[in-house]
Amino acid sequence: MTLTSLMQPMTAKQLSQMTEIREDSCSFILQEFLRCRIVTCLNSQARRSRLYWLTEDGKKCQKYFVESHGKAVLHTDFPVVDWNLYGWVCYTHRTAILKTLTEPLQPAVIRRKILHHNPTIKISANNVSDILRLFLQKSIIEPVVIRKKVHPFYRLTELGIKLQKLLHQSDVVASTTC
Repeated sequence: MTLTSLMQPMTAKQLSQMTEIREDSCSFILQEFLRCRIVTCLNSQARRSRLYWLTEDGKKCQKYFVESHGKAVLHTDFPVVDWNLYGWVCYTHRTAILKTLTEPLQPAVIRRKILHHNPTIKISANNVSDILRLFLQKSIIEPVVIRKKVHPFYRLTELGIKLQKLLHQSDVVASTTC
């Protein structure tokens, strides 16, 4: 893994998926970068899903590495959010639900779409409902009342859209890097 893999704040798991390096190795590399003050942890109080981003020295190292290998200059364009909240969202089920909400949907439909895109994920209707309740508390989603429908639909708020964009960008970076 090189510094060029860090295009936005990422977890060790996201870097692992991007670089196809084992997650424990990515964690070790990030800890070494942290020790050398190349990266900083944006949510250091978190026990899991810690997010790492480049320090000013890290950005200089990244720029030097890119230029010395004759590659194009990297552009880091990502929305700034509460990194503690983004780290909290970076769990498998939460991420799957957030990525699925592209339109107002009911919990059962969200679950079906998740299973359609990823049949190996183990998620129940209760998991989806519980996570949606947490998303509501954190203002990531909002209910939408649709006439003649008994159960509410849910859509992303502005904050939810920013979080979703970050998750999709880490996927896009991963698919272009591999």
